[in-house]
Amino acid sequence: MPSLAPPDPAGSNVAKIVAQLEAEIGASGDDVRRKAILRWEIARVHESRGKLGNAVRAHLDAFNQDPTFLAPLHALVRIMERIRSSKNLERLYREQARRMPDAPGRAAAMLDLAAYREDREKDAEKARERLADAFETDARVSALAVERVARRDGDDVRAMETLAIRADAVAHPVLRALLMAELAEARAGSGALDAAFLDLDRALTMAAARHRVLETMEKLARAHGRDGALARALEGQGELAAEAA
Repeated sequence: MPSLAPPDPAGSNVAKIVAQLEAEIGASGDDVRRKAILRWEIARVHESRGKLGNAVRAHLDAFNQDPTFLAPLHALVRIMERIRSSKNLERLYREQARRMPDAPGRAAAMLDLAAYREDREKDAEKARERLADAFETDARVSALAVERVARRDGDDVRAMETLAIRADAVAHPVLRALLMAELAEARAGSGALDAAFLDLDRALTMAAARHRVLETMEKLARAHGRDGALARALEGQGELAAEAA
């Protein structure tokens, strides 16, 4: 592994540091990964001095040297986002979506591309296509973004589907219970009452956000004439009140 370029807080001889790294590249023979890392180090030196043009060229050289070494690609995305270079960002997001080694990473890149399509190109249809690609690649990573668009478009079925995925994916018990209570209300609104009360029963097993879950159970039970669920909700609220006394 090559040595990282030493700190140079005084901003002294950048050319000397770059020349040293280039000499190491020349001595690296056929070691493609080592050469890519050294070119990436050169890019970091330039970027640390505010020489973004030189940094971009060096990052590109590093990525072209070894496209499986992704640090330069991520750096290029970061720089282009900072300077708001729309033309380059689209290509870089596509490259990330193609190169990332795992499904969550590819889905995240597709979400970036979807946001680019919607925010910068104002092309809602293409944004939806990229969201669909992201959802197919990794539903858990993409669920919140897909749900947001579904709610905006009035697609209640899709919104409920993605909300269920989010509730299932969240590890924090309080947030999961709150999402399940929200999901229960959505299911009840669509007529799926049995599924709604099942969600609430599952949320109560987490022993988190119980007051909110029981309130939701009471509201839905009263609205839909579910006497058994109403009794459970009132009993649970009574227990909470006794514990707080």
